[in-house]
Amino acid sequence: MKTLFQILVFIAVVGGFFFLYSAGTPTENSDPINRDAYFKQNIGTEDIDISKLTSQTQKNIAPKNYKKYEYKIQYNLKVNGKVDKATFKLPIQNNEAGKQYITNFKISPNPNRIYEADGNTIAEYKYSNLKTGNNIITINGTASLNRYDIKKAKRTNKNFEKEDDIKRYLLPEKGIEINNPYIKNLASKITGNSKEEVVNNIFEYVKKNIHYNHGASTPSAVLALKAGRGKCGEFAAAMVALCRAKKIPARIVSGNIARKADTKHTWVEVYFDEYGWVTYDPTVMYGERVHIKNGVIIKREQTIIENQNYIASIRNDFSSYYLTYSNHDTGYNGDINLIENIQIKEIN
Repeated sequence: MKTLFQILVFIAVVGGFFFLYSAGTPTENSDPINRDAYFKQNIGTEDIDISKLTSQTQKNIAPKNYKKYEYKIQYNLKVNGKVDKATFKLPIQNNEAGKQYITNFKISPNPNRIYEADGNTIAEYKYSNLKTGNNIITINGTASLNRYDIKKAKRTNKNFEKEDDIKRYLLPEKGIEINNPYIKNLASKITGNSKEEVVNNIFEYVKKNIHYNHGASTPSAVLALKAGRGKCGEFAAAMVALCRAKKIPARIVSGNIARKADTKHTWVEVYFDEYGWVTYDPTVMYGERVHIKNGVIIKREQTIIENQNYIASIRNDFSSYYLTYSNHDTGYNGDINLIENIQIKEIN
């Protein structure tokens, strides 16, 4: 039988372990996710006729000074074995005044359903009894783009889209832990004489204190800011969390950089009453400038890539698509490998 002393020592050790573990690990309990509950009460969905959607994009006219790009996004749901049921949801690129106009839109094959939810347009495919093979979905379109940053907003702020319900962009979410003490404390130290100055100071802080890391990505503002590293999702989560902690509406945007390779990207939009949603990209991306003399490379230097154009697909979300499938208790034993191919070409 254990002595009373041994029992007390055991309790103290276990208690100390759980104290240290909880103190050093951010948990969801410290930052409840109430966005989903809010959406159930306030955000509905509305179905869209696919023929009306495709015909409408033929009528869109973008300003002449916008840069124009052809894009093709192909998804291949590659099945290995057999799968009972699968649902695949992917975003359709939308118009947004002052930033993005979509023309010549096509999607093949036609989805089972197209609907609007939270300002995004979603195509939904449902499959059953899938066997080994390829299931390909192709989206084509032309995107006319304008980078609507704060400087551009001040010059051309007449036609921006006003946001009717700004509350959803002030809520804590998974990965945007605005109630976490670490985020609260850090946000309190970032100040400014105006909303624009506060946002700019947050933007510069994130750029300076997070370094790009090519490893696996798990977007979390707390983890990114503590570790000082991450990919574009971590940069965006950190900026949005700090903005929301300062009661400034901000949201995640996912889509593609308008370039030939490595296009998938996540960035930030911040809402200003006088300008609407303004683009900020806190991710510091590097390129290389090569100096050539007489056909010989004499110098290479690292440069920061800025002023990108973006094709936005989905707003206020980390995910650019959703795939769920099942083979439980059905005798099926397969899986699905999702392969994505993106081609973007400037046509100006």
